[in-house]
Amino acid sequence: MADLNVELKRALDGPAPQHKVAGQEELEVTEGSDGHLHVKDSELLNKLNELDNIKETQGQIIDVLRSTNESLLETNEKLSSVIEDGRLQSDTQLTGSNVEDGIPVQVEKDFIEITVSAQDIPAESDKVFDVYSNPGEIWTLQRFGYDCGRDTDATGGHAVWVYHGEGSSTERFILSIGRDNNNFLRGAIPGRREGSYAGETNPDSNYELVETLRGTTVLSDKLPIRIRYRNYGDKPMPNALFKLFFLVEKVGE
Repeated sequence: MADLNVELKRALDGPAPQHKVAGQEELEVTEGSDGHLHVKDSELLNKLNELDNIKETQGQIIDVLRSTNESLLETNEKLSSVIEDGRLQSDTQLTGSNVEDGIPVQVEKDFIEITVSAQDIPAESDKVFDVYSNPGEIWTLQRFGYDCGRDTDATGGHAVWVYHGEGSSTERFILSIGRDNNNFLRGAIPGRREGSYAGETNPDSNYELVETLRGTTVLSDKLPIRIRYRNYGDKPMPNALFKLFFLVEKVGE
């Protein structure tokens, strides 16, 4: 501290309480009340300001906690409204989301049976059926039934091939059903197949046959199930009928 060379302020009985103000040459009298001097303590003021800030922050935290608690209570009420005896009520819809573009979607599941058939298929010729799903739907094959019969005096064989997709190439092949010199091909996969009418299958293992067929998906624009029937006989085939049972998933916004 620099040396002071200023005249002291005086009271009646001697020097009065006084203090030096920064930047001023003269001293100033220090006042008081109730037997105490009025002293400015900057550190004390800073502490008081910090306490005020802490109180303000605590108030903000309390407001956030109160808002969060209200949100949790509201969510609990909504959950309680859709849960009854541990089960979802029947009018509650489950929704998913398209991860790629973030669009909420609703999935509905149903079943459908599709029948395709043809009559009077000429001798030594083929008939092809392509089964597509409806737009906005995914069909998953659950069962495949077939019923092909011809005149009893006809000779020669007949066969069925099933493919996944457009075309009849080897890489799309799923299964085949055939019978030489037999007038009937009848059966269901999976199902109860009578040996005399079901025909010889490829794959020949029942388990592999079912696993190969069931779960095959069908789309509306480019991924059908193709059924190819071949009449190797010497006479026209009066009727070839196929029934396909699908699980249907309808996807929409």
